[in-house]
Amino acid sequence: MHKRNVRSFSFGIFFSVLVVAIYTFIADPEHEETAYTEDGAIAYLEEAGYTVFTEEELNNAIDSSEKQTEQQSTESNDGDEAGSNPDQPQGEDSAPEEPHASFELEISSGMNLGQIASILVQVGLVEDAYAFTQYMEENKYSTKIQPGTFEIKQGMSIEEIAKTITKS
Repeated sequence: MHKRNVRSFSFGIFFSVLVVAIYTFIADPEHEETAYTEDGAIAYLEEAGYTVFTEEELNNAIDSSEKQTEQQSTESNDGDEAGSNPDQPQGEDSAPEEPHASFELEISSGMNLGQIASILVQVGLVEDAYAFTQYMEENKYSTKIQPGTFEIKQGMSIEEIAKTITKS
């Protein structure tokens, strides 16, 4: 290539970039940034079906939820204590009901194995999140987890849970 050819080519590139820049920053009237007000944002979210709480409302809702949970647990503990036999330990009262209890585990797209393991530990279906994660990785189930809702029954082994959430 000669010097003139390179110069002409670079001038063409420069001119093209200049035209695109002018169009983008000056001539595009539809590309205006709009400043949203707090009221406008709230109205938009409510129209889209979201519920918007102020920080105070959220704290009140959390407090009332915690109080209801405490009351329910207190009532269930009172009921267990009133009907229990002094010779029989309390743990045996609830043992026959545990195998029938089940939990619906909802796995959404993008959840990782650690998140699933922590949910299973929180609901009491798995005792050790690390052991569950290790089992899933060692048996190559970690890459086969399917999104969806799965019914996990109390007392299922880690292997049964793995087969359920991988649909294998």
